[in-house]
Order: sequence, then structure tokens, then C-alpha cells
Amino acid sequence: MKTALAYTLPIFNLNGTNPEAIYDEFNEALLNLRKSREFLSQCTVHGRDFQCNPIGDYEKARDHHRSMLSLIDEAMDYCEAWMERAQEAIDR
Repeated sequence: MKTALAYTLPIFNLNGTNPEAIYDEFNEALLNLRKSREFLSQCTVHGRDFQCNPIGDYEKARDHHRSMLSLIDEAMDYCEAWMERAQEAIDR
């Protein structure tokens, strides 16, 4: 995880949501994001498919693809931050 400081995270209390439930929800989301990242990373973005496009389109498409993978990575970091905060509350 990059840093939990980048996200606004809850301070769990007795009147709020059970931190175990939060942990489970974000864990499920994280598992699915990992699968999504794996599948998206296997998608073909190859120069041979851009031969008839204007010059530079392949590089743009490749950069967009990498950008989408990076966004998934950020979403995984977000889930991990929530899970760590929930785990801290569970351990108290």
C-alpha cells in the first residue's frame, strides 16, 4: 500500500458500522480488483492493430491502457487502507 494518509478513513466507534463487516466488504472488492487487473493486463494493445491509424495513436492507446491499470492499482491501495484501518479497530 502506498499510504493510508492519502485517504480519508473512519475512526470506528460503537455506534458505527462493525469494522469486521467493513473489512470483509473491502476485502471482497480487493479480490475482485486483483482479478480485474490481471484480466485487463492480459488484454492486447499492440502496434500492429494501429497500422491504419494516424501516427501516434498506438502510443496513446498504450498509455491509456497503462493508465487504466494504474487506476486499478490505486483502487486496490484504497481498499487496503480501509482494511488496515478496520483491522486496527478489530484488534483493539
